Amino acid sequence: MTTTVPGMRSNKLVSMDIDQLRGWAAFMDRAMIVSLIATIMAVAALGVTTWLSFRFSGAVRAHEHAVIDRYKGMESHSVQVEQDVAAARERAAALEQEVSTARGRAVALEQEASTARERAAAFEQAAREANERAAQAANERAARERSRQREGADAAVRYGGDQAATCRSGEARQGGNRARGGSDPGKRDRSATPGPGGGPS
Repeated sequence: MTTTVPGMRSNKLVSMDIDQLRGWAAFMDRAMIVSLIATIMAVAALGVTTWLSFRFSGAVRAHEHAVIDRYKGMESHSVQVEQDVAAARERAAALEQEVSTARGRAVALEQEASTARERAAAFEQAAREANERAAQAANERAARERSRQREGADAAVRYGGDQAATCRSGEARQGGNRARGGSDPGKRDRSATPGPGGGPS
């Protein structure tokens, strides 16, 4: 049996027998199987590629979310750090203010201490002068007492000398009167006669 098959490049009829047709049918079956396998592999590769792309996109999306969360955490941490730095600056300013206040108080205390030392020195000088005045006054009083005692002793000595001189002069007068009375009995009698005042005339 022969069959006429139109040629691919010519319009001439080609006569083919049944064996050739079977060969072509087997070749076409094989080609279709190969194309089917290739299609299946292409679909499998497309599925695998799609699955990998989904997985990779999910991983990328998770990484992006992690990076965004980390950035947000870093941003919040930076804000917290800025707040801590601002608080530290405020504390440093407060400490500087306290230090300046303490320095002012220390200067004031030093001034008060110097003033107190000056006052203490003035009090010591005044006490020293007062002691000197008291000692001088005591010395003056002692000198006055000694001078008074000396004057009293001198007065007593002068008084004793005057009394002794008076006694000696009285004894001398009595001795003279006795001597005159022995030489002139009339005068002795007159001198023995009491006068108007009761004493010898």
